[in-house]
Amino acid sequence: MVLSVGVSTAGSRDPEPRRRRTIAEYDRRTEREYEKFDRAERAALLAYLLYQGFAQHIAEESVNDAMLEVYANWLDVKSPRAWIRTVARRVAVRKAKADRRSLLDRFKYHRPPDVLAEDVVLSRILDLDSDLVDAIRRLPVQCRSVFILHVDDFSVREIAEVEGIPERTAYERLRVARKMLRAWVEESLKNEEGK
Repeated sequence: MVLSVGVSTAGSRDPEPRRRRTIAEYDRRTEREYEKFDRAERAALLAYLLYQGFAQHIAEESVNDAMLEVYANWLDVKSPRAWIRTVARRVAVRKAKADRRSLLDRFKYHRPPDVLAEDVVLSRILDLDSDLVDAIRRLPVQCRSVFILHVDDFSVREIAEVEGIPERTAYERLRVARKMLRAWVEESLKNEEGK
């Protein structure tokens, strides 16, 4: 007897019924690779959602839901780092819309807990000067999203895939974000020298 599990091809409009995979086929690639992926990406994904402006509880729930989704589709996902960020952001948007409180108010008063700073990816982001973090938060949403992915070591091609935009657009948004941040940092330095 061969046991099988159903695996959907997420987002597919293909009229074919769900593919059936044997448990043996599923086990060949899944457990160790998925666990390694989970350990490597969970904290970075949480940081990505937090700096997108989502409340911590929404970000954490969205990360968990996205990890379950990537696990269910592990054999079909070609680029898991990009795919999971797209899924997590969509889940977070859905959860935020259901939540009655204003995203802006929650983001304004949100501070990630110190415990998270121990993670390598988060510490790289959270150790930034608070003025720089404030400047990043002032970036237009599209530029901020691209810049956060850039800080998380995504290539322009990967950023374009996550954002669902052409590579040239991703490059341009990154250029605009850098230019705006450079201007704000220079202005801040001039203000400090003038004091």
